[in-house]
Amino acid sequence: MTKKYSAQLPRDPAGRSLIKKALEGYRRMNQLTEEERRRDLPKMTEDESRNEYEDLCEVWEHTRKHYPDPQGEAILDQLHIQYLIERRQLWDKIALGLTGKRKQRFDYP
Repeated sequence: MTKKYSAQLPRDPAGRSLIKKALEGYRRMNQLTEEERRRDLPKMTEDESRNEYEDLCEVWEHTRKHYPDPQGEAILDQLHIQYLIERRQLWDKIALGLTGKRKQRFDYP
């Protein structure tokens, strides 16, 4: 199901420097997000969690509506599906670790 999308890396030093800076920014953002998740997730209520999820969905829909790109949208859809599957598998592992048995899956409406 995972499809790899090839990209041409810039060959000039300025372009490579820009890519390195962007990747470092992404790495740092991922680190900050993970720290925030470790700190806040255990204290989050079910309603807070649901609200955050709905806010993220709203951003997703807003982006798709205002920046349509059929080819880019297909790529984003595939990445989103992949993310949802990986997230579901992670939550299943967490539930299994907490209870010692498989929890009943809850499907959102």
